[in-house]
Amino acid sequence: MSPQENNIDILEGYNREVYSDVVVGDTVIKKGVRDGKNRLKTLDSIIPDHASVLDVGCHLGFFTTQLARKSTRFVVGIESAPDRANIAAKIAARDRMPNVAILNITLTNDILSRWANACEAFNTILFLNVLHHCPIYHIHKIINYASRLSPQIIIETPHVDENNAYGSRAKRRLINNIQIDGFYKYIAAETESHTNPDLKRPMFVFSNPTWFKRTTRPHYLHATASVHKHSVVCYNDMFIHKHDTWKTGVNLGTMVGFNMIYPDRTMLIRMLQKTLDEHQGSLRDVNLWNILLTPDGLKLFDTNSLLEHKYTKRQALDHLIMQYDDIKATGIKPLCPQNIKNRIKHKLSCLKSNLKTGKYHDRHG
Repeated sequence: MSPQENNIDILEGYNREVYSDVVVGDTVIKKGVRDGKNRLKTLDSIIPDHASVLDVGCHLGFFTTQLARKSTRFVVGIESAPDRANIAAKIAARDRMPNVAILNITLTNDILSRWANACEAFNTILFLNVLHHCPIYHIHKIINYASRLSPQIIIETPHVDENNAYGSRAKRRLINNIQIDGFYKYIAAETESHTNPDLKRPMFVFSNPTWFKRTTRPHYLHATASVHKHSVVCYNDMFIHKHDTWKTGVNLGTMVGFNMIYPDRTMLIRMLQKTLDEHQGSLRDVNLWNILLTPDGLKLFDTNSLLEHKYTKRQALDHLIMQYDDIKATGIKPLCPQNIKNRIKHKLSCLKSNLKTGKYHDRHG
């Protein structure tokens, strides 16, 4: 049986247009209508090798999986259409890709706004031929929120005169003229169009070498509004928050909250079991949002707080599985004011952290 025949079930029942090649392993099982190879080469040269990448509107996952392949990037693909997201997840699963997550969710302005105010970040966000499908009055907000999630944004969009592409000329002109405060902009490439071979699509890169952000929420799933004060700084492609640093990790709790379909439940439980078995030291405050999903597996952090409940490894695994099932069943909690108990616990935790780092004495003499 040929590789194409072996992987034919991946596209079973999918009869819509395929934009980029569908690739499993090293085999192209379905040719796309657009050139993906040269665009991938351009992106590969721009995006840091050790990076966390968000691919918005990943379609069948070509760039999500190819940017992760043979690199130490962690690439998250977001796709709103369930059939497309499931195909992207099947490809990642068939190739057993540890550095890919596929989310089946529509990335709304409300989600982006809340995410922008969380203590999370990506090295790069991709909007590859996506923005012209969005309402024109949402585009500036989308980019503004994205600029608070990443120091690098890449936008590919149809040529202004590409009349056979989706959307109005006014929308295409708006996207072409986007500017982001604090970011410099350049054209990395002009790519071929499948609707008009005589016109090229610009690929814009926005970059902020001094990127940082202040946040009001320690992570996306945190349900309390505007009471925490955090900051994230990007330095040499490394994100720094207090005494924590991370490079290619993404918050596991957020991924589950955003309907992560790859890794699936079974695969994730195996990963959690392995991580807990290998963990040395205390297991306090063990929650999905205190775990990073990285190319090297899951990484626990913030597990030493004396103010939090202590778990055995078995208890921790059961607790995490219960959290996973609860979030999948009920979704993400709406924002609400912080209650007195959590406010006191947070203040004590901050005091302990400041005393440990010496910041309390620095501030108060």
